Amino acid sequence: MRRCWLTGMALGLLLLSGAASNSYASKSLEITAGAKRARVLIVPIEGPIDRIQGAFLHRILAGAKHKYDAVIFDINTPGGRIDIMAKMSDDIVGLAPTPTIAFVSGRALSAGSFIAMSADRIYMAPRALIGAAKAYVAGPKGLPVELPKSIDEKLTSANRAQFRALADAKGYPPAIAQAMVDEPLEVKKVVFDGKEMYLSSKGLEELEADPLKKDKLKVLETVSRKGRLITFTAKEAVKYDIARGVVSDLDALLQLEEVNLADAERVRQAQNWSDKLIAVLTTPQLVGLLVLVGFGGVWLEMKMPGFGIPGTVGVIAFLLVLGSQFLVGNANALEILLFVIGIALLAIEIFVTPGFGFIGGGGVICVLVSLLLAMQSFALPQAPWEFRTLKFNLAATLCGVAGSFLVLLLATWVIPGTPIFNRLTLQKQLKSDEGYGSGVQEGPALVGKVGTVVSALRPAGKLEIGDRTFSVVSDAAFVGTGGKARVVRVDGPKIVVEPLEPEKPREPDFQA
Repeated sequence: MRRCWLTGMALGLLLLSGAASNSYASKSLEITAGAKRARVLIVPIEGPIDRIQGAFLHRILAGAKHKYDAVIFDINTPGGRIDIMAKMSDDIVGLAPTPTIAFVSGRALSAGSFIAMSADRIYMAPRALIGAAKAYVAGPKGLPVELPKSIDEKLTSANRAQFRALADAKGYPPAIAQAMVDEPLEVKKVVFDGKEMYLSSKGLEELEADPLKKDKLKVLETVSRKGRLITFTAKEAVKYDIARGVVSDLDALLQLEEVNLADAERVRQAQNWSDKLIAVLTTPQLVGLLVLVGFGGVWLEMKMPGFGIPGTVGVIAFLLVLGSQFLVGNANALEILLFVIGIALLAIEIFVTPGFGFIGGGGVICVLVSLLLAMQSFALPQAPWEFRTLKFNLAATLCGVAGSFLVLLLATWVIPGTPIFNRLTLQKQLKSDEGYGSGVQEGPALVGKVGTVVSALRPAGKLEIGDRTFSVVSDAAFVGTGGKARVVRVDGPKIVVEPLEPEKPREPDFQA
């Protein structure tokens, strides 16, 4: 059984294995090669932004910081899930101070535009597109679901805010970033106090309302009209300070003088089976099933003292949940610590204080909280999609716990009648008509009989009646060896006697 436990641990460890336009244009990206040959990491982001993309990017970037002279993201995606988009953006931004470049080789639409703007600078292929990032809730067939106006505005507002914050932090025009998300926004390119900038209609109205500022303001052109989401071609992206340039391919990008990586060693990464496996393991449905198996194993282990197959399977299920979430960046030290504390409390309940009390209940709560936090990248939800994620995760966890109780009840009803259970249990029944019993068989016949004490009654001892010796208990005084006692009653296996001739203490024999 120890080998089974070690195997489970090995599997778990394996798994665990608005600024001025000039500032946009003049933003520098220092990529310099020292005495050693420069190394550049090329990471493709192709296809929908989903769990597989998120797991892949997190795995690749986990050890990339300070290891490469630059990281280039080859982007061609129609977009995808906002929650995964935000996590991928955090992974890219977290590479600083390592320079990052987004090369949009095809499309960087919806969530893809946010991921592209997470890099320090963007370059576009001649036929590339970027923008169209309005958030929506997908229906059963992937089509947008029409939401009430208040909920739609709440979703758009949160998405608009994170686009604006990212653009401001990375040096892209915030007004344009917002107009990629919100079609009612109208964006104009203006000159204010000698500097080019991009303003929304609201920002423009505020300047025009101030007589002192109005004279310093000049509208150059309308970038985006009201009622249309911004989607830029490659040339438009360069013209409006989203992209730094248009290049034919990655080779041309690396040969740019401002990039200076033509002779760099190129390390290209690609998705593999582990990314797909992690994506599957992090789906709410499978997480719920693993939680069910985990708690089911723990419940069964509590009913069968010791550490066997149910406990091992339960721990492996929990390790798969925690390990996969760790690899996508959701589970960290807090979640792992809570999980370890929970398992330790459950172990105490199983091995030290059998039953189920406060210690076991505390262990279950710690495990539940750790699993719930491990399934999401936030502690408290703020954005609408975070509330939705929390609801899914909470449902998956609670359904897993409730399901494990049902499985346990079903197991206690079904398992005892199965052949494998019969081979593991004692089937022989000790029947009274075959001579088995919990009491003294000739009990009634012994009542009233007198015997000789052969082992002093203190109060338990031995009494010889005829040619048989019985274990008896005296309900009165001490009876020494050789004394007489009579059986007064037989209570199951216990024969109670009373002394007939209590032994008197002998006077000490003093001799001169």
